[in-house]
Amino acid sequence: YPQAFLAPSSGFVALKVGQIGAERLYIAKPNGTWHLIRENLSGLGDPLWSADGVYLAFTQAVNGAQVTLEIVNANGALIRRVEGYQGLFRNLRWTRCGYFD
Repeated sequence: YPQAFLAPSSGFVALKVGQIGAERLYIAKPNGTWHLIRENLSGLGDPLWSADGVYLAFTQAVNGAQVTLEIVNANGALIRRVEGYQGLFRNLRWTRCGYFD
């Protein structure tokens, strides 16, 4: 079943869809439009919106490899990618300064 993650102040929704090995991540806008952010993912962690709803962070572990952390904006454009991320990949959190932990 799809899982929905609502941005706290912007009305955007991240949708996590599919089974391991074929997971997809979408962003739905308040006006009802949506677009695919990533597909064919394996080990997709729960996405987490920043407090202002501008950025979305998520992790993935492709085929048992090291975890990758990605941060995209609400339109899905890649802001930052961290290969071999060593932090908590299932329980992301944003710090007060807008960084991830």
